[in-house]
Order: sequence, then structure tokens, then C-alpha cells
Amino acid sequence: MKTNPIRFVISITLGIVVAYFVSYGIQQLVTSIMGIDPLKDVVSAQEFSDFLSSLTLSTYIGYIISLLVGAYFGGYAAARFAKERKEEAAIAVGIFLTIIAVFFVIAFPHPLWVAAVICLGLFPMSYLGGRVGK
Repeated sequence: MKTNPIRFVISITLGIVVAYFVSYGIQQLVTSIMGIDPLKDVVSAQEFSDFLSSLTLSTYIGYIISLLVGAYFGGYAAARFAKERKEEAAIAVGIFLTIIAVFFVIAFPHPLWVAAVICLGLFPMSYLGGRVGK
């Protein structure tokens, strides 16, 4: 059976969008639960770096969980929407999210353990979501 390339690209895009919104929603919950004041709408890179360095351990754990759960549901959504090559769609979502995470970790200083968990965890969680959504 021939794969429809447009549907495949849309499934990858859908997975990335789902991953973003799930991560964003969980991050909003974490900040409200932890009592962290949200950032202004427009902040400089230095203000954002200062914000990241002021986070506590529990906030970092919530941040990591939000990204990993988002990657899981992004891979799941990509696999569910794709008719064929479901695992490949989830893998593509995982690769994209990992590349973006590497750029984000390089651009803004994170503790080493947070950077390692984020960069090494997104791909497997996306793949796992794709396997479950198969």
C-alpha cells in the first residue's frame, strides 16, 4: 500500500502541535501549583535565563514531566493520524522535538541533569507514544 505523503506530513505536524499544547498546558498547571509568577508577554533572553536559574528542583521536575508527557502524546497523535508508517511518524516527531530541545538547552542555560534528561528523554517518549498509538 502506498503512503500518502501529504497525510504523513500532516500527521507529523499534528504530533508536534499536540506535543506543544500538552507541554504548555502542563507547564501552566505546574506554575500555578508551585505559585510561580508567570513571565510578562515580552521578555529578553537575559530575563528568561534569570527565570530558569531561579526555578526550584520540584519546578524543574514538573518542567521535565511536561515535556516528556507532551512528547508521548505527540508521538501518539502522529501514529493515530497516519494510516501507514505510524512508527515513522512518531519517530519524526521525536527527532524534531529533540532537535528543538537541544537548541533550547544551548540557547538558555539549564542545569546539566535537566538538559540531559530533556534531550535524552523526548525521543524515547515519542517513540513509546507511537508504539501505543499503533
